[in-house]
Amino acid sequence: MHLQQVQKINCRKSVRAMKKLPKIAGIFFGFIIFVAVGLYCYLALERKLHSSGEQEAFTERTTHGMFWHIVTSEEGRTRFMKKYSVILPQNDFSRNYLLVSDGRKIRELKYRLISRYQWEFPYPMGVETFEKTHYPHTMFVYRIRKIYIAQSSD
Repeated sequence: MHLQQVQKINCRKSVRAMKKLPKIAGIFFGFIIFVAVGLYCYLALERKLHSSGEQEAFTERTTHGMFWHIVTSEEGRTRFMKKYSVILPQNDFSRNYLLVSDGRKIRELKYRLISRYQWEFPYPMGVETFEKTHYPHTMFVYRIRKIYIAQSSD
């Protein structure tokens, strides 16, 4: 084969490869966009925190009905009981956490995973819906799966 024939063959191969390039780039960028949108939807999806077994815990202090807290360990349980003069139920913290509401029953607690990137704390922000009735000497305790979310300061 002559040098000119080899160059023509190589040129044809290059032209074919160049024609495929926009298709490959389109598929690649389409995949990137698909993954980005899917990730955003996963992070922005509103999730409801499910609880099991509401229990009432009497406290001598007057509750305000404005906050809730998640207790994640036996040490945290002990500190919480001392700080708020309340007796919380026993719990296996390797399986569940305790959600404690100060003076109002929690009707619903929601969060979005993306909220952990929207404020200064490294965990999601919870948005609660309290029931209207305030119980001035009662805290409500719920068992929840092991996830830590915090109440926003709003």
